[in-house]
Amino acid sequence: MIGADQPESPGVSLGHNDWTAFGFTSFPIDEEDLYVYELNPTNPDQYKYQGRWEPLQIVREEIKVKGQGAIPVELKFTRHGPLIYVERAKNRGFAVRSAWLEPGTAPYFPSADHMRSKTFAEYERTVERWGTPSLNHIYADIKGNIGWAPRGFAPVRPNWDGLLPVPGDGRYEWAGHLTGDQFPAHYNPASGYITTSNEMNLPPDPTRSAS
Repeated sequence: MIGADQPESPGVSLGHNDWTAFGFTSFPIDEEDLYVYELNPTNPDQYKYQGRWEPLQIVREEIKVKGQGAIPVELKFTRHGPLIYVERAKNRGFAVRSAWLEPGTAPYFPSADHMRSKTFAEYERTVERWGTPSLNHIYADIKGNIGWAPRGFAPVRPNWDGLLPVPGDGRYEWAGHLTGDQFPAHYNPASGYITTSNEMNLPPDPTRSAS
């Protein structure tokens, strides 16, 4: 095995073994949402969710600073993610929900399996559970086969498109995420080549294709 990956990853995402070579570019899926909450006027550590006041999760940490005492900080979280800003005058809070914080989306982790692949079918199976970051997975092997399998955690938003902030009161929840067979894929396309350039390079008909 020859290749490279992020320092924290146990596998190889860019490289080759004796049978296959593989790499990636960015496939930009919208994996984040900004939620806006109504805060309790009498208790700013509560936010309204499904008609009830729900407490923020508060984590207390210390930031050690050279040459002076440690600075205490409070990190506050809603059920969707970290609270990043509070607008006191309007009793509003803002939090970010991100695919990077979802269970099973450890960055680059599936590469621990796909670096052992001997065929495109094996390679594609190993990236089925790819969560973050969202990537164009590119494949070639010693028999001359080539393939493209973009993957990532793509949230299913049943009643909004994710382009604007939405209330965090329970009306706008992710309904899971797309599964591997819902992504496009190409294996030995008629063009004879595959190209990606850090883009959302969906074909005109973004369905799975063997040619």
